[in-house]
Amino acid sequence: MESIKRGDNRLSISKYDNKFTASSYILRRDRLDETGVTLNNYGTINKLTPEYLEVKYPYKKDLTEETLEYITNDIDNFERTLFSSDEKEFYKYSDYIDVESFIDYFIINELFSNYDSGYHSTYIYKEAYGKLKMGPVWDFDAAFDNYKKQQQKIDSTAMHDAPWFKELLKDPEFTRKLIERYNLLRKDILSDDNIINYIDEITKYLGPAIDRDWKVWGDFYTSEYLSEYVIDGEIKDRNTKSYDEEINKIKDNIINHGKWLDEDIDSLYQFATFTKEYSIWNELGYFEKTILGNNKETFVKNILAIIYIFIFIASIVYISRE
Repeated sequence: MESIKRGDNRLSISKYDNKFTASSYILRRDRLDETGVTLNNYGTINKLTPEYLEVKYPYKKDLTEETLEYITNDIDNFERTLFSSDEKEFYKYSDYIDVESFIDYFIINELFSNYDSGYHSTYIYKEAYGKLKMGPVWDFDAAFDNYKKQQQKIDSTAMHDAPWFKELLKDPEFTRKLIERYNLLRKDILSDDNIINYIDEITKYLGPAIDRDWKVWGDFYTSEYLSEYVIDGEIKDRNTKSYDEEINKIKDNIINHGKWLDEDIDSLYQFATFTKEYSIWNELGYFEKTILGNNKETFVKNILAIIYIFIFIASIVYISRE
């Protein structure tokens, strides 16, 4: 129940010292809090992102104008590249963010159908002189088809439309890495068996606390909290009536949405609009795969071909000079 905060046992980033402009920091995207410190950043000014980015650390009482400007410039630089229509400029986004953290954030919130993620209670942090990282994950009250206003779509992704991620998916290489990471995690940590076993273990551990909790909060579930939906002209009720029913709903949600993602996560490629033409500016690895080949035999053949072409051109130049 604790909020995201800096600390050795929380987010272990360096402590703020207002003697220096550069600082580690924590941001949160959420509804406007007029009592907080809200960034006037590029995405907000140009109405490219919903809601607002608020500085959660350093704390308001300690934060200097110089550090606030430093943080704002960080986000501005990232967003200018991310929202750029120029492909070469766009691919500089990886200079500013820890791509792997963005990928993991996408996967965990997508698999668990957290419809709030990216829009509200969304945390971003950075160590001084490091790169922006997404997380920690937070606020799952709208997950597992528990979003009040809308039924979850089992056969669709939701995170593809979230702020920043909508732009990142324009990069097919980002999508490729995301899919590879998803498939890897589904074999172990995020497998159906592992998650379901974990749910059962926690349910067993809670024991009689479940009944005590249900006596206080049970009416939250047995009320008409969730909107109804219609299938083939028949009205369906999304609200559960017991603890066991709620647990089974969570399990079914994970299994069914996970099954669809396992089979159709490649559909994320539909959002790719750039060709990776300029990726060499950021990632030599892509250059090696596309130009030199992604296996030893292809690599050797391509190197020999390049040498042959070079010798051929050199020979023509030599003969022409003779």
